[in-house]
Amino acid sequence: MPRLRIALRAATITQYNYSGDTYSAAGCLATYCTGGPYALTVTSDTSLRSRADSLGYNTDITPDITSFSISDGSGFGLTQSTASSYNFQIGTDSSGNIDWWQINVALSPPPYFEPGSSAGTATFLTYYYPNYPQILDRTAWSDGSVQGECFNYGSVVTSGCLGNWTMQTIGGTTGAPEPSSGVLVGAGFLGLLGFLVRRKVASPAR
Repeated sequence: MPRLRIALRAATITQYNYSGDTYSAAGCLATYCTGGPYALTVTSDTSLRSRADSLGYNTDITPDITSFSISDGSGFGLTQSTASSYNFQIGTDSSGNIDWWQINVALSPPPYFEPGSSAGTATFLTYYYPNYPQILDRTAWSDGSVQGECFNYGSVVTSGCLGNWTMQTIGGTTGAPEPSSGVLVGAGFLGLLGFLVRRKVASPAR
């Protein structure tokens, strides 16, 4: 017999992934002047779904972040559970693609110190302001003892340091089998029979 299916709504996640350009030697301090290459990467899961479309600049989606990870290839990385603080602001086009962003993720105290460092915080920062335009990807210690970055501005911003965002939807609608139609018809017949019996019992004798 044919089987019916009922649609069940699974948890849907809008995931954004960022791949930044390589940090330049011009902006390096301490650790980031050797080794490498270093470049910022971000993965963030959100509960935005269709609400991600056409977001204006400076839209704070921090409450919608369900998980994230951020790193730069140096061995230093943070997640939602290990960061001391974080803030995600974005703007999107009509399809939900990010076209403006400002993301700060910090750890206090830093994971390690350079000799003589008095830093209280280590911060990942990435932003892109297309109306200037200006782009920055940076890892920095608050006292200026450690820093790696890629920075560019003006008409040449698209030729250097401007990273790439991708978006994907995870989850969706699934189907679950229901009892066969024969079982459903049988159940309906039994229900009708019970109703008729009760009706006959309840009818007064003539």
